[in-house]
Amino acid sequence: MIYNLAQYIRNNFSQKVYVNGWKLKSKDAALTIIDNGGETQNRNIRRDHLIQIKLRNEENVTAKQNLDIIDSGIKNRYGFTLPEVNVKGIVYPEIILWRCNAIQDPSFLTVDENGMYVYGVNYIMTTQT
Repeated sequence: MIYNLAQYIRNNFSQKVYVNGWKLKSKDAALTIIDNGGETQNRNIRRDHLIQIKLRNEENVTAKQNLDIIDSGIKNRYGFTLPEVNVKGIVYPEIILWRCNAIQDPSFLTVDENGMYVYGVNYIMTTQT
């Protein structure tokens, strides 16, 4: 699901996206999607994925604005399709995201070791098992 979400963001928001971290020494403006695991409840019908999205940019305002745009495009959405994606020969079929709920609004996290401003937001994303 996380790779499908990464492809969806690439397709719809023109962002450089990494999965589960970014190149630490790089100074590129980028976004990372981190899979924090899922909840064990309701495993028979659905799966709730705990997802964190972090975005960095050398400009503070740009980092916040870019994450706000992505957040507005995915939060509180129901029944939308994340595209199929091929990652190093492994095909992840398209998947329907039943819901995407933000746990909080995008917020400032830190300035990293490269002087990049980092903002983040957490979601619960629900799929069928």
